[in-house]
Amino acid sequence: FFQNTPLHHIIMGQIKSKQKDSLEAKHCVPLGLYSTCNWPPKTLKKLICDKKLAPIFKGIDDDTPGSLLDECPICFMLYPSLNHARCCKQDICTECFLQLKPFNSSEATCPFCNRTDFHVYFTGPKSKAERKAEEEDQKKVEEAQKRMREEEIKRDKEREDEKARKLAEEKEKKKELEESKKESIPEQEEVPEGYESESSEVDYPVPNVNMFPHEQEGFINYPPPPLDNPHPAQPPQQPIDFQAMIASNEDPDRVEELMMMEAIRLSLIENGGN
Repeated sequence: FFQNTPLHHIIMGQIKSKQKDSLEAKHCVPLGLYSTCNWPPKTLKKLICDKKLAPIFKGIDDDTPGSLLDECPICFMLYPSLNHARCCKQDICTECFLQLKPFNSSEATCPFCNRTDFHVYFTGPKSKAERKAEEEDQKKVEEAQKRMREEEIKRDKEREDEKARKLAEEKEKKKELEESKKESIPEQEEVPEGYESESSEVDYPVPNVNMFPHEQEGFINYPPPPLDNPHPAQPPQQPIDFQAMIASNEDPDRVEELMMMEAIRLSLIENGGN
């Protein structure tokens, strides 16, 4: 092989190989994103040199326009290349992967889809076509999210309008019910000033105890008794029917007492007339 190969090609190949080895070796050591890492340096270097893991670069906080950098969804730092999860194709940087999958662990849970067979692969930096396809997919996702938000706002407005409509209907029904109740009650006729309605209460005069009967308004005007007559005239008393009382088996003692009282009364009347 070396006999048929020009010397300068051999020298250039050795230089490129050494540059490649030094470049890969430079990016095979964790850069302190996490305080500890239990992966052996030789194993980590072999995986990165065999392109099974992405080289370790120092992450950048802010993305500059036109830079071809990708963000790790775990640490939110920007890198020129990332690994991809075999289970869900999500991107992840090497240092985050080394923390989530400890060395010689049989199982590790994917932080994106929660599957227990968490492994990654590396395909190198993304091409322009891949980045363009990702941008288009991201744009579609954002448009779908925007449509969902607009539809949700529209549904909220429709619910508010429906609620307002129901409240207005209930208010209108309540108003109609009150009006129907008012119509069922007959209205009282207005009484002209100076007149009183038949159904209105009449103020009857209250008798004054300090006035004589003939002086009280609203009462029968009896003439006052004469002041010079000490014995005012009494209304005539009906005579007692003693025969009827005797026939009805009235108490004889009671009948006799009444007859005596009647005789005394008649005697007083006759004396008074004389």
